[in-house]
Amino acid sequence: MDRAARHQGHRSGDRPAHRERAAGGPIATPDDLLVYKLVAGRPQDLADIDRMLRLGVAPEDEAYVRRWADEWQVVDRLDAALTAAAAMTV
Repeated sequence: MDRAARHQGHRSGDRPAHRERAAGGPIATPDDLLVYKLVAGRPQDLADIDRMLRLGVAPEDEAYVRRWADEWQVVDRLDAALTAAAAMTV
């Protein structure tokens, strides 16, 4: 099974989604959005991640985000973003 197929259903059996379903489909949680933006890694995504972290929107569950960052091999981006956000709040 490829990585995209595994990630598509990562909520099942993982932990319940934080948000209720809307219009018959799940809503991405802030942690999911953080992971998606880490994977994309475009300049706008990295700026969005920085804002999310500094505003305290995410991560709600850092272990969850870290696990998926590891799965997608973007832990370096996550660590850099967390370090930068922490430096801005000090």
